[in-house]
Amino acid sequence: MGSPITTWENAQAYFTGAGGFTPTLFLFLAVAAVVVALVVGHRHESHSYTEVDK
Repeated sequence: MGSPITTWENAQAYFTGAGGFTPTLFLFLAVAAVVVALVVGHRHESHSYTEVDK
């Protein structure tokens, strides 16, 4: 599969999303997912421990 680029003269880079809100949004979503996983895991383990302890 060939590249449509035939020369690198006057090549430019476009960074879409750098400095925008998207990285911050992904950070908050990742932190929220970890917190939810910890809370759900803690609830599950607490419930399992009380079931075994009976």
